[in-house]
Amino acid sequence: MSPFQTVIRYKTARLKQKLLGYPIFADLPEPEPTAEPRQLSCRAGLYEPDQLSRVLGCNRGVSLAYVLDVWTQTKWIETPISVFRLGPATIIGGVVATKTALHWMDWPQPKFREAFDQSPVSDETVIANSLQGLRFFGHWLGDDCTAYEEFRDHPDLRSMRRPKWNDLPFFEQAFDQHWQEDAIIRSNNLVLLRALGFDRRKAQHYRSLRKKLRKTVPEQGQSAKIVYIRRGASAKPRAIVTNEEMLIECFSKQGVEVVTPEGNAKTFAEKILDASIIISVEGSQACHAIYALREGGALLVLQPPDQVYSAAQEWMRTLDLHSGMVIGKAVEGGFTIDPDEVLQMVDRLLALTENREAC
Repeated sequence: MSPFQTVIRYKTARLKQKLLGYPIFADLPEPEPTAEPRQLSCRAGLYEPDQLSRVLGCNRGVSLAYVLDVWTQTKWIETPISVFRLGPATIIGGVVATKTALHWMDWPQPKFREAFDQSPVSDETVIANSLQGLRFFGHWLGDDCTAYEEFRDHPDLRSMRRPKWNDLPFFEQAFDQHWQEDAIIRSNNLVLLRALGFDRRKAQHYRSLRKKLRKTVPEQGQSAKIVYIRRGASAKPRAIVTNEEMLIECFSKQGVEVVTPEGNAKTFAEKILDASIIISVEGSQACHAIYALREGGALLVLQPPDQVYSAAQEWMRTLDLHSGMVIGKAVEGGFTIDPDEVLQMVDRLLALTENREAC
């Protein structure tokens, strides 16, 4: 599939959608199974049942019943990495074109000026990006980086153009990953990956990347610290309103270190690495806990009442770490968090981490 053919097909599909209502993009074909899923044991996450009455909605359209099922179960079924073998294909911008279909991956659209590009055609190319990882830093850090590890030794492991997140260079260096980005990719055998689920292989990759991060960041010698990651300015708004300064003041008095991402990534990593407990508002920045917590540590997620989600528990149970949540109270423009409720949950999680350390 040449760039010229790809651009013409895309422009034609857009015209058909506008005139006739035809869809532009097709779903990906069935993925290739890479492993037989197994049932694994896990520890349940902590929460206060009385706070459930505050929930107004859940993230990504899931139900509260689904979130609680994930949060409380002591057994879970693996979801191994999905591998989609598309055959001859071309990627231009955020569009993947095969002989029979167009597939959407990201916002950039094919442009006529790209139609005459002469990019070489590889025999087989593996794309480490997921659709989600091209839009959200947390998915890149927690999912796409493990997909990269799974295919690290492939001779043509490539990347589509990613957002210019500030932390990319640091983590690429720390993980010893070399993301070769290209706006146009042509291959006789294009392979897409989805590592959005969790399994034993992903846990192995998490642990490998955790070790690499510790070799990059100097030894801190503060294994008992508790850290609150304040939401960065560029993050999707999930505002703790009216009492965030009071919350931070309370945390500081209790010895909780308050850090903000989006500055110097290495300095940020130094401040959170090997924390016993990381506290964060639900969202991508909480993903840092996957690599930063010490063994046996815990992630405490502050849940917006209209966007409650279960990702924290899925990350932590995969690594046999602890998780807890505090659900905020809705107010106009955002939500509030009760400092006492957070500190009570911190005490519960510390008891678990200290018991784990004593074993």
